[in-house]
Amino acid sequence: MDARFTALRPAAWALSLLALAGCSSLQKPQVDPGLALFNEAMTLPALDYTILRNGDRVAYSVDLQQNPISVQFDAYCTQGPGRMFYPTRTGLRAFTPSPATGVDLPAAQAQQLQQSAQLQSVCKARPLPDWRVLQTSADQGWLLIDRNSVQQQGSQISVWAAEDYLHYQVAKTASLFTQRQERLTLDCTQRTITLMSQFNLDETRQMINGEIRRQFKPQALDQASGEHAQLFKALCQAPVELARLPAFKARQALPPAASATNANPAVLAAIRALGLPAPTRTLSELAYDYDAVLFNNTRVGDQTKQTFISVDKASGQTLVQTRDSALGFNQELTFQGLFDLDSQGLDRKTGTDKVKTRLLVGLSFQGDWRNLPLASEVSYTQTWSKSINPDGSPSPENSEPRTVTCKVAREIPAATLTPDLKGQAKVLDCVQMKGWTYQAAYLSDYGLFIKLGENALVAQWNWHLKSVK
Repeated sequence: MDARFTALRPAAWALSLLALAGCSSLQKPQVDPGLALFNEAMTLPALDYTILRNGDRVAYSVDLQQNPISVQFDAYCTQGPGRMFYPTRTGLRAFTPSPATGVDLPAAQAQQLQQSAQLQSVCKARPLPDWRVLQTSADQGWLLIDRNSVQQQGSQISVWAAEDYLHYQVAKTASLFTQRQERLTLDCTQRTITLMSQFNLDETRQMINGEIRRQFKPQALDQASGEHAQLFKALCQAPVELARLPAFKARQALPPAASATNANPAVLAAIRALGLPAPTRTLSELAYDYDAVLFNNTRVGDQTKQTFISVDKASGQTLVQTRDSALGFNQELTFQGLFDLDSQGLDRKTGTDKVKTRLLVGLSFQGDWRNLPLASEVSYTQTWSKSINPDGSPSPENSEPRTVTCKVAREIPAATLTPDLKGQAKVLDCVQMKGWTYQAAYLSDYGLFIKLGENALVAQWNWHLKSVK
């Protein structure tokens, strides 16, 4: 594996964390433009068809007039922190005190928002939701109606509806969401459905992204989606008594649907030749906190990583789907979680799969990987193609083979990593290349490696396992 490819992922991590840390050669403006935007927004009404509500918490948008932009508010109807976000060339920015320690409004503006007629109007316009389920099949998504949002005027019915997904969905920004909420207007006489706004929400019901329409285009019923047609039937054609529908109870979303994997047969044969024992226990999900020190000595903390673990049906290898607060969503086919056999990332600008540039074409192991004796050394050697042909096959030219050497340093109870783990863990200290090391723990009962730390050329990471399922 040549060095330019070896350093690719850590470099991406470091750049993503730099962005989160706000590292820039540009100085922050002396006067935050957010103050003027906030003051103008406080004089204007909210867009009522953008109001999301979860318990006492509301989120909504306000269209400004002096500045042709829309700002977003996040607040509580009774008492709690307030936030305002406004668009910039590099994305949304929170209006915060200086220096900022989070994303909450400055104290004076937070109090002004809490006492504002605007917030009172928002909370009145969107009462506490009463979500009812039109369908409750355990093996598919659920279609929901907020009973308290239904408003009828003549032949028109306005409603908040939602689709609650069985699996996590991947947003264009490479973030995961579990529910999509929409504000719709149905015309029972004209037989049309008009989408006014649409938002993707995560499992905590916080907005990931969305769309706010300024021009409304009614869609004929015969051209509507199946979900919209079902809503139309329930509200217009054969009205159901919403109070009799089952109340919505949140459920744990399943991991995202896996993308197709592409593991080289020779690579899989090398793994099978190890004759590794089958695990006696299984893990399906790991949750981490992590921090990093970047190449310019910037410290970044309070990052999170969630991994979904499964067995890839095509190859029989460990499939790891990762949700990272800095990188978004990625999928890797791995050797027991230790290193990638194949990976698929998502372009956070386009929302499409990243184009793969190489394939693992050769793999060999040295040492006793079956038993990992204490104080012994084991290693693996990878050979990658230099490129990929248009048909997806590896190019005939390969990069120079690269060997990673690991020493089995010690054995500890797995429960020292997090209390719910069983059995023993063997800690490996590995050298990827000169100046680049990492540490991993092998969970013997689970047949799985987990990374504990990495000291790469561009940054140093420390992962702290918080919980497992």
